[in-house]
Amino acid sequence: MLLRQSDWLYTDDWWKLWQWLAPHFLRQVEWAQLGTWWWVVAAFLCSAVFYSLFREEKYTYVLPGHTYHVGTPKESLAMRLAAKAIPFLLLPAIIMLLLALARPQQEKILTEQESEGVSIVLLLDVSPSMNLKDFSPNRLAVMKAVAKDFLKGRQSDEIGIVVFAGDALTLSPLTTDYAHLMQRIDEIDFSILMQRGTAVGTAIAVGVNRLEQAKTKSKVLLILSDGDNTAGTLEPEAAALIAKEYGVKIYSILIGKEGAVLKGNDAFGQPVYVNNTVDPAVMEAIARLTGGKYYRAEDRRALSQVFREINRLEKSPIKLKQVKVVVEYYAIYLRWALVFLLLWYALRFSPWRSWLSD
Repeated sequence: MLLRQSDWLYTDDWWKLWQWLAPHFLRQVEWAQLGTWWWVVAAFLCSAVFYSLFREEKYTYVLPGHTYHVGTPKESLAMRLAAKAIPFLLLPAIIMLLLALARPQQEKILTEQESEGVSIVLLLDVSPSMNLKDFSPNRLAVMKAVAKDFLKGRQSDEIGIVVFAGDALTLSPLTTDYAHLMQRIDEIDFSILMQRGTAVGTAIAVGVNRLEQAKTKSKVLLILSDGDNTAGTLEPEAAALIAKEYGVKIYSILIGKEGAVLKGNDAFGQPVYVNNTVDPAVMEAIARLTGGKYYRAEDRRALSQVFREINRLEKSPIKLKQVKVVVEYYAIYLRWALVFLLLWYALRFSPWRSWLSD
């Protein structure tokens, strides 16, 4: 695809004359009209005009019975020096005009990236069990940090956030404003939802609702939870089938260690442990039903690896399109020709002569 770019007429750098007359720049450009016959004619005519204007003017004085031919009338030294300099203002104007007529230009290849993007909704568990400390300082804090790292690995994708416990709440609709998403993740705490329990099915339904209007081909739910479905009226498997109908793929991540897990300290500063049971059946089922993938993460390192793999699997398809652009530079030289012509005209035909001679 060939485009012709002539907006250099309005470039902010046109006044940097040394840049446009630099030898390395003049060698780089192509002179589209340098070989045409009319360019030679233009150069000859411009030279003739310059010669006629540069010639010293003759004056004839007629006295009774005598005729005298003299070179120039008597003028002040400053006036004579200035008068000698005036034609040299026309010379750069002619040079600039000839350079413009030669039509300097460059061909540049521009590579454009077109990304279809992926629409992703993060479903983040904020139930009280996310305060267990098998992850340091707790599961929720690590989940937030890894989710932010996940955002840093995305480009041009629409991402939304849904938090859930005994109910589900949209924290952010789909957006490409990643700074806003980071801020919303920072605001997540255990007080954001007061309903106890883990409503996995409800969270999936809210996420699908957010993805329903997305125009991207790839739609993904990424659910991160530490427990079984214990709340809500919609079963996770039923919600997963709804997601499948809308073309939504679910990646499920089950976090937490099985067995004795540190809950916190008692009033005397002694550690308190709880017995944590893990049932992967629900998380495996919702991933399998939608063509996604199930993951298990028992520490922060494993969780980070899971997010990196999902980042790799759900890459936005990128198409590269090359466009050949012809950049025209003639307008820059035309501007400078006009500048020198106006300056020459102002000095030659303005009342400055009388001011100098007075």
